[in-house]
Amino acid sequence: MYAPLDVIFEENINRVQPDLIFISQENSEIAADDWIRGTPDLLVEIVSKSTFHIDTVEKKQLYEKFGVKEYWIVLPEYDTIEIYFLKDGYFKLFSNASGSQVIESRILAGLHFQADFLFS
Repeated sequence: MYAPLDVIFEENINRVQPDLIFISQENSEIAADDWIRGTPDLLVEIVSKSTFHIDTVEKKQLYEKFGVKEYWIVLPEYDTIEIYFLKDGYFKLFSNASGSQVIESRILAGLHFQADFLFS
């Protein structure tokens, strides 16, 4: 697969292009050559000033609504990463880190690193 890559939650209604996408092997049937039709396991958005509201509010609500298990919001302006995990249908802040603080994923077991690794 290649970027940009559309994630289609609902035909002609909810189509987005996340910055990074992870689909587990168990969920691989949602992936086609040039789009994803269904809900990925993990989505990442790298926020800029022009996309701040879209990424932190609108897309967060959309991803929550369609059951994305884990959502990363990367805030380069603040050298910060927030990871939200879906619990009982709602995103809960699971991990928040900046600088030398360690960030970790619940979906990708064993994935953990210092936040400043992404920003250096």
